[in-house]
Amino acid sequence: MKDARAKGVVVVFTTRTRGGRVEINEEAKKLGVVSGEDLDGLKVRMLLVAALGETSDTAVIQGHFMKLAGRN
Repeated sequence: MKDARAKGVVVVFTTRTRGGRVEINEEAKKLGVVSGEDLDGLKVRMLLVAALGETSDTAVIQGHFMKLAGRN
């Protein structure tokens, strides 16, 4: 994860369970890791592809995930 972020790769954590919000720790937040919130992997992938068409700014991308998850 650290190496990927150092290269500018956007990293999104998500879950494969049936439900539940993904919480990321402070270290991951400092690295710019994006939380997939409570979205499943397929939705995360689709949103990430769309978001990367706009920006690679992880704060903006996190905002998109929060909005889709109903937290913003």
